Parts: sequence; C-alpha cells; structure tokens
Amino acid sequence: MIRILPLALLPMLTACETAATGPLSTCEALCGELVTECAYDAYPSMDSCMQGCNHLAETGADVDARLACVQAAQCDTFAVVACERTATAAPQR
Repeated sequence: MIRILPLALLPMLTACETAATGPLSTCEALCGELVTECAYDAYPSMDSCMQGCNHLAETGADVDARLACVQAAQCDTFAVVACERTATAAPQR
C-alpha cells in the first residue's frame, strides 16, 4: 500500500531538510530573493546568479550588505537597482 503524505506536512519536511543540510549561504539567500521571489529576467536561473554572486564574493564584494539591501527592497525594481549601484560603487578615498 502506498501512503501519500498530506500537503500540510510539506513545509515541515522542507524545514527539516534545510536544518539537516545547514543554513543557506549568503549567495543562496541573495539568489533566492532575486531569482525566486522577485523573478527578475536579469537573473534567469539560480546557477547563473550563484556564479555571479560567488565571483563578487571572491573579489571582495560585501555580499551580506547586498543581501540585506535586496531583502529590504522587497522586489521594488528601483530599490534593487539602487542596491546594485551602491554595492558596485567605487570606494571613497
């Protein structure tokens, strides 16, 4: 006999899976916002977003600040663009 779990249990299973595999990386969280939540065409897939984000992190970009800014923007396109401009601005000397 095949047992089917009620859909109400799905969020609990997902939460257990996330807890078992550890917290999301900053890039995973950032790309989740841009690709999944906001669904921007500029970020067509998680893979392409992750490649770009990891490159930024490797070159010293403050990915944590970018994530905080994008989350605060709540998918407002102009606010997300402002996050990108702020994050890529040349440092003041």
